This record gives sequence, structure tokens and C-alpha cells, in this order.
Amino acid sequence: MEAGFLWGWSLGDRASSLRNTRRTIRCVSQHHPSRRDVLITGIGVFAGLYTGSMSVQALVKGSAPPQDYGKRGPQERATNMEEARRLGESREAEMFGESSDFQVGASGDRYRDVQIGSGKSVGEAGEVDIRYRVLKAGKRSADGLTGEGSPVFSYGYGEDDDKEGSKLKIRVGDAEVVPALSGGIVGMKEGGIRRIRVLPERGWRKSVGCEKSIDVGTVVGLPGASLNETESCMDLSRLPAPSTYQGVRKLSRRFDGTLILEVEAVQVF
Repeated sequence: MEAGFLWGWSLGDRASSLRNTRRTIRCVSQHHPSRRDVLITGIGVFAGLYTGSMSVQALVKGSAPPQDYGKRGPQERATNMEEARRLGESREAEMFGESSDFQVGASGDRYRDVQIGSGKSVGEAGEVDIRYRVLKAGKRSADGLTGEGSPVFSYGYGEDDDKEGSKLKIRVGDAEVVPALSGGIVGMKEGGIRRIRVLPERGWRKSVGCEKSIDVGTVVGLPGASLNETESCMDLSRLPAPSTYQGVRKLSRRFDGTLILEVEAVQVF
């Protein structure tokens, strides 16, 4: 009944406005206006009539938003980097559920086994020969380890200037070894392939405050203006490290973000 009443009122209002339009045009024509004036007057009146009818229909057909629309419940907030990472991993687990089969080692480094080996296991201070690829995670990676990755540098696969079949010997826990590799390779069996997530501080990034300040004020005419050279924070003394100029350039653009280290345990000593 209410909808019919409103629609009926709208039709009556339309008829009334139409009569008013005709009167207006007749009145204007008595003063000998131009055709252009008459046309503009008519269009303005009809536009008002159409808008009024549309607003009535909106009242009838529209629906009110949900009661709690736009409101947010209490949310956990991070106060430091570690809490932010933990919170992010928790939300990631809620989003992807069982689709992510990664594990977390005692060192806190996330890894995922691509191929399980059958030989001896890597100990916490053991020596192992490895081949590896350092990759940039793809945009569609659910857990930072799965999916295709963009190559940064590698060793032992003949993809850079190295020979296929080459091996790099490392001692787990040594200061020269990337911390994420030392933490993520423990427990891996000979012949296995594992992907290890490398966070910047667990990879090739030096301690905080290592950036060099470059004075650009004199060049651009802004006294005191400077830029931080992030590349100065890259530590190429840590293994694995790129052996080519191209590999160094790629790593310099990626080391400050999360990377993937895909490592193959060739021989465990």
C-alpha cells in the first residue's frame, strides 16, 4: 500500500508539473521570448520533474544498510617488528588455512621441503655441500615460499658463470653464512631440496643505521637535503654470495626485502 501510494503521488505530481510547464511556456510566449529561451525553460522544468520522480522511487526500492555496517571490532595492534611479523603470520594462516604447508625451525626461520632426502641429516654445526638458487617470491605466493620465483643468483646449476654440478661447502652456524641458511638447513637430509625464507635481517642486510647519507642539497639547491644509500647496507661477505656483476646488481635491488633460498643438500659430512 505504501509503495502504491508513493508511486501514485509521483504520477499525480508529474501531471501537475506538466500543467505548470505548459502555463510557464504560454506565459513566457506572451512576452515574445526567443525559441532558445522557451526551450531552456522547458528542459529545466522537465529535469526537475524527472529528478523528483527518481527520488520517490529510491525511497521505495532502496534498502537500509546492515546495522553494524562500517563498524570494526577490536583489533590486535603490533608495537614492534616482531609482533607485526607474528600478527601477519597469524592472519596469513587464517586466510590460507591448510594451503600453506611450511614449517618453522628452532631459529624461527620458515621453510618448506620441496624434496625429502634419504641420506644423513644436517646437524647444528655440521658441514654440508650445497647447490642453491636465490629467488624473489612471486606476487601470488601464499606463504612466501610457494609458487614461481624470479631468479636473483644461483650456484651449481650452470645458470650464471658457474659450472653445472659445482658445490659450495659451508659450516652451519659460521658467522660468514647467512643466518637464515644456518637456521633453516638444520635437519635437512642429504639429497633433499628445501626452500628457506630469508628476511632482510636474516640475510644480507647489515645492522640498522648502516646507510650512508648522500648530500644532494648543493645539486638541487636545497641546503641540508640528503638521501640514504641503502646499498651500503648489503653484506657480500656472507655466504652464499653472487659471483657475477649482474648477480650483485640484482641482489642490491632485492636484499632489503624477503627472498627465497632454495638449497639442495648434495653431501653431508
